[in-house]
Amino acid sequence: MKLYGRLLSYVSGYLPQLVGAGVCILAVTGTTLLIAPLAGQVFKAIAEKNFLILNLCALGVIGLYFVKGIFVYGQEYLSAFIVQKAILKLRTRLYDHLQTLSLDFYSRWHTGELISRLMTDIATLQTTLTNVLIVLIPQAILLLGLLIYVF
Repeated sequence: MKLYGRLLSYVSGYLPQLVGAGVCILAVTGTTLLIAPLAGQVFKAIAEKNFLILNLCALGVIGLYFVKGIFVYGQEYLSAFIVQKAILKLRTRLYDHLQTLSLDFYSRWHTGELISRLMTDIATLQTTLTNVLIVLIPQAILLLGLLIYVF
């Protein structure tokens, strides 16, 4: 739990962007959930041969995908912004910490090892944060919304 608290300290300064990304995630989920009943109406209109409803549903689906695309862009942009700023803070903090270490520390560790370790660990953390904000959280919310819609 302490690790999550430390991780949150890096993104805590970006509350407006976090809220914006959350709103975008909810909007993407909402538009995705609205597509299912609209598709049901398409099948119903086809069965009834009601072309007016069919055309309206087609326009509705196009409109929903357009709105969804805007919110997906916002979600990915804001999430990437937050992750990049957090990684910048982390790299700066690590660099400052490395500047305070003794020469004895540097005699025990090779510079290449330190750089490689820092770069790969930070890149792994960056990939993880990006995937959590862009993929995992929205998909979990979508799954929850679909379960609620089904039941």
